Amino acid sequence: MRVTRNHPFAFRAACCFGVLAALVSACSEPPQKTLLEPIFRLATEASLSPPRCAAGNEFRPSLGCPPFFLLQPTVGKGKKSGQRLKLVSKTPAHLRDKAIVAMPITRLGRGQAQIDLDPRVIAKTRPQITLSWPFDSKRLAKASPWRLRVQVLEPTVREFQRSPVTIPIAAELTVGLAVSPLAAKLDVGSTEFVIEAHFEDTVKEVFRENLPADEGGKWHNRRVDLSELGGREVRFHFITRANAHPDTPGLSAAFPLWGAPEVLAARPRNERRNVLLISLDTVRADSIGAVTRGARLTPWFDRLSGEGVVFRNAVSTFSSTSAAHMSLFTGTYPATHKVRYATHHLDASIRTLPEALAKAGYSTGAVTENAMILAGSGFARGFDSYRENKDSLRHTGSIDRTFADGVAWLEAHRGERFFLFLHTYEAHTPYAPKPEALADVPEIDVDGLRENELPWEQTRRRYEAEIHYIDGALEHLFSELRRLDVLDDTMVVITSDHGEEFGEHGGLGHAKSVYDEVLRIPLLFWNAAGTTAGQVVDEQVSLIDVTPTILEFAAISPPPRIPGRSLIPAMNGDPLPGSEVRFAEAPVRNTRHVTARTKNHKWIWRSNEEGLLVFDLTADPGEKTPLQNENLSAEGQVLIDAYLALDDLPQDDEEPAPARVLDEPTRQKLEALGYVE
Repeated sequence: MRVTRNHPFAFRAACCFGVLAALVSACSEPPQKTLLEPIFRLATEASLSPPRCAAGNEFRPSLGCPPFFLLQPTVGKGKKSGQRLKLVSKTPAHLRDKAIVAMPITRLGRGQAQIDLDPRVIAKTRPQITLSWPFDSKRLAKASPWRLRVQVLEPTVREFQRSPVTIPIAAELTVGLAVSPLAAKLDVGSTEFVIEAHFEDTVKEVFRENLPADEGGKWHNRRVDLSELGGREVRFHFITRANAHPDTPGLSAAFPLWGAPEVLAARPRNERRNVLLISLDTVRADSIGAVTRGARLTPWFDRLSGEGVVFRNAVSTFSSTSAAHMSLFTGTYPATHKVRYATHHLDASIRTLPEALAKAGYSTGAVTENAMILAGSGFARGFDSYRENKDSLRHTGSIDRTFADGVAWLEAHRGERFFLFLHTYEAHTPYAPKPEALADVPEIDVDGLRENELPWEQTRRRYEAEIHYIDGALEHLFSELRRLDVLDDTMVVITSDHGEEFGEHGGLGHAKSVYDEVLRIPLLFWNAAGTTAGQVVDEQVSLIDVTPTILEFAAISPPPRIPGRSLIPAMNGDPLPGSEVRFAEAPVRNTRHVTARTKNHKWIWRSNEEGLLVFDLTADPGEKTPLQNENLSAEGQVLIDAYLALDDLPQDDEEPAPARVLDEPTRQKLEALGYVE
């Protein structure tokens, strides 16, 4: 008999039978585990690259993100007269007749902290901005240069409407609230945050909170239960009401933000694992597993390697941080992505690993140590949270804090499918190892050393102490992951962006050559589904291969036409498809070095020299004696020319994005790392 609502008895009987069957099924089968996935990212409706704003040092895709501008004012006459500082700037056309807040910033010298003076509100700008401040001549006499950080004031009431979305059963909304630290300095009071759900002919308020001005400068995470809206098509309205500044009625100086508003819903756990990607900046391949004067530098990492898949012949694409990491994130070479330095910006046409994982339902977070992998360069694209730890200028690496922030992000996203990226400068110059780590590395045996070799070895010992400390920090991180009960469901990828040179070719550091001491890097996949523990792969691979490998493990198609290839075949003992040639480059004193590398041979082209250097990596792994072989040189020239041609390929945008202006904390960090004068 056909069961319809026109046959009440039959319909009720069918319902009872269905309920009984469901109960029997529930008793006979274990419940399916689920994870929360972000299904609607409400900061944007068509793109994974919405405006991103920072509260503290953490960038999130944001509603209400106000742009800021840096002006280069002149210092007016009579600076010391009356102990006042006078700054004068021409008003750019886009700021003309606007209400703005302006704050002078400066520093006392290289490596010094940024100094901010009190902000000032201008109700309506004129062709010229002229402002003055009380001036402490003893403290600020040597300050230079002065700049004005300017933001346009917004209406006190702002509302952002999102497109309608259908809310699943048992969903929740997550969002971060923030106001600018300027709010407290300008004494504008609290800001009200309201979320309304509009459906059918109903308006339902689902969230309301007042945030005091003195809570500015950080994100406040909030979760909203949407269970009462399950099954409804809802349009969310995000509303802020901020107190006006006395000088600008109707305009707010609080700059309230909604950070990464998302609707999360339960989804089957399935076989897709969480992904933790760890970049150990400046860690060369041979420092992992090394034994130094009888002491093992990385005993814990060595044990971990025995449980995963190690690629023993992995190389970088660039001997400096920005370009190498962008290759890691895009599966492309620097000649394609063109982010060779921190002020460069990734073209919008190039997709990134975090963008792909975010689109596939991963919650995405990153904790970095700033300077060379900046949010504004394109590294933050696809991340729900991108934190830049702008730590002390005299301490370049803060691995303990970085890993702790990563664990805190995981705790705030319990039960969610995640991709987390962690980056540390712990092993970067200037080497400042913890005393206990240095004590674990044996003293140098000076017997047999030439006098000029001793400084190299002393420097390298400090570097090795940093590597040893990293090993302990990784062990502690894994114990925290185990405490959070996420380790078994997480694939961990550990690598580096480049190595470090200790006199092998007469230099110290990196970004000076493309020899193997700066190109060869560690690469480990741990807890990768379907792989056999303890494998060691000798085939040559590159940083560009990491993105397509992670995406294949996550059952996501890689971006088309990228040179990176999935490494999964090699993990199963099969040869890797495609070219065995891998490329890398480096900027060296206004010249360009490019290398083409196979497992057996390496070619180096220098823009300021004729011909190529050719090395036999089997007979001469230290690259000490170039070959004189015309056939090999001709073969290498074809490869180098093919790589150089990548720079001439057009991008989607006709005009390249302008170089970015670095903020003062970032500039200071770059100075500490030795990247700028």
